[in-house]
Amino acid sequence: MIKITVADGKFVVNGCFDLGYMGVYRNEQIKVDADVSAVRLWDIAESYRDASEEELAKGLAYYFNSFEEKVQQNIKQVNDNFLMRIYSDMHDAENVFWNTDELTVASKMPQDVRIIYTANTDEYLKIQDEYFDRPNDGTEKKTDVQEWIKKKLPMFSLDRLLSGIVAEYLYLGDGTVTFQCSDDVGCEILCAACDTLDEDLRFTDWHNF
Repeated sequence: MIKITVADGKFVVNGCFDLGYMGVYRNEQIKVDADVSAVRLWDIAESYRDASEEELAKGLAYYFNSFEEKVQQNIKQVNDNFLMRIYSDMHDAENVFWNTDELTVASKMPQDVRIIYTANTDEYLKIQDEYFDRPNDGTEKKTDVQEWIKKKLPMFSLDRLLSGIVAEYLYLGDGTVTFQCSDDVGCEILCAACDTLDEDLRFTDWHNF
């Protein structure tokens, strides 16, 4: 939960915002992505056009605390969409994670590393369609991506990656939340990875590296 106040015409955020596997963002890591005058023109601030700065700040806090609550209510799909983004990047770039001991389960490595990704391509593309530019608000039934990755990539230590996600910043926008995070394994998988979630918890603008 966050609290928003105003100082010198700018919003100040205190508290934390939990985005599941993407990290918990706290205090100065969280920014409102505009000053007070600009935020008054946001669609989500329509009811606060003529409100005081204090009332506007409280209204924003209520909106984004409700946004966080919606994320938590749908945390499985939100986490799985994040994992689908990660796997997509790994697959498309043929990431050689097995060169990093911390990310590798050596006993599960195949003799021919070329099959690590190619064996799963058709199934991956089908699952990708369930998540890319699709809502994650529970209105659609989707594949369990975490389970699928662990089954299809047993040689990849997904748990190790997830245990070291570093939350970097969170921008609060007009009906959106934009996060950035990296991994703590030399940024082998995630390096300043960022995306924007809309009100349907759709991932709309993924970037990594």
